[in-house]
Amino acid sequence: MDGDRLAHLVDEKQAGPEVVTPLRGGVAGLRAGAAPRSVPPETVYRIKVSLLGATPPIWRRLEVAADIFLGGLHEVIQRAFDWDGGHLHVFRTPRGDFGVPYSDMGFADQDTATLADVAPGVGGKIGYHYDFGDCWDHEIVVEEVMAPCTAALRPSGR
Repeated sequence: MDGDRLAHLVDEKQAGPEVVTPLRGGVAGLRAGAAPRSVPPETVYRIKVSLLGATPPIWRRLEVAADIFLGGLHEVIQRAFDWDGGHLHVFRTPRGDFGVPYSDMGFADQDTATLADVAPGVGGKIGYHYDFGDCWDHEIVVEEVMAPCTAALRPSGR
């Protein structure tokens, strides 16, 4: 990565995090060429996100739409841990590594895979690596797959 590109990325990050508005009614299929739905619409996953190596243990239990794109899951995790999103991240999954596509690190676009695509059921595990300098590694485990519910009751990740 050349110096000008790096300076541009730093300027982008210093501008502050983007405001994210949750989508209602599911996100699968919004992008052209999206993979077929692997779970029924409105399915909810209960996940546990654990910061590895922390003493005492640090973790969050969250309920998210199974069809949330990994980019959206990154935003949910940032809010759950009260972080500002100021560092790079990558999801390590059985289907490969997913992150921000402009990072020049060869990650697949995090907005092309859903949580259900990479962790298709109870016991499914993926990694979430945040802050490449401090190396904060997390394990995300699907603890429960909950039946579809009405959109009014569906967690939006806020």
